[in-house]
Amino acid sequence: MLTLDARPVPDLDGPAAPTVALRVSAALAATQSRVCLVCEPGGTVLWASGSALPLLGLDPGALVGTRVDTHIDADQPTAPAFVLDADGRPRRIDVHRTDLMDDADVRGVLVEWVVHPQPIVAAHRDVLTGLLNDGGLVGAADELAAAGDEPLAVLRLRADRPLPDDVLRHVTERLRRALRADDVAARLADGDLVIVCPGHCTLADAAGLAQRLRSRVNGPVRGADGLFGVRLAGAASVGPPSALADLVRLAGDRL
Repeated sequence: MLTLDARPVPDLDGPAAPTVALRVSAALAATQSRVCLVCEPGGTVLWASGSALPLLGLDPGALVGTRVDTHIDADQPTAPAFVLDADGRPRRIDVHRTDLMDDADVRGVLVEWVVHPQPIVAAHRDVLTGLLNDGGLVGAADELAAAGDEPLAVLRLRADRPLPDDVLRHVTERLRRALRADDVAARLADGDLVIVCPGHCTLADAAGLAQRLRSRVNGPVRGADGLFGVRLAGAASVGPPSALADLVRLAGDRL
């Protein structure tokens, strides 16, 4: 999930900061369909377009000096994500990241958010991650059951200790990148992550999928307080979509 971290960040008075803000704002100030931020490479916001107010309800001036974490790798400059609007509702966005270092007079990163017009119904989404919550998973189960009764895999992942919010968001983004287009991801009220994988497979196949996801997600994550070791345990179950709730419980029992 793409989120704004409201922690103030020092060292904004360097000579590069006002140069970047003034030069880039002149080119982007008129944008109405995107939220544009100019950030230092570390994520400190130097300038925010005025469109942040009508599109997301966020005061552009209040964003300057905060940190934005896009969770976008250098080799993956475009990615779908979620952002919380001023009312705390998740909103779907497409994030584009452009390195401005090629211009000798501009030092920073341009982050553009193409905002989808309607907020996601918060009742079905986990606020921290943008994943489905328990209620959203119930709705997904109904849709899968209506589509057919072909067996599917349910993977359940659990951290060995509580994850700080910023680390959890990093983990969620790693998970998203490892999923297939038709996989369904959710975060349960107890904090476990659940992946529903449509398509016929055996329990051995499902266990292999769980191991692959764990290998992509586990490892050190740099959070606000430094490196944090992420270690997720995983278990799987297989059955028809109509039994999804039981499959989720069964996978939890196997953890």
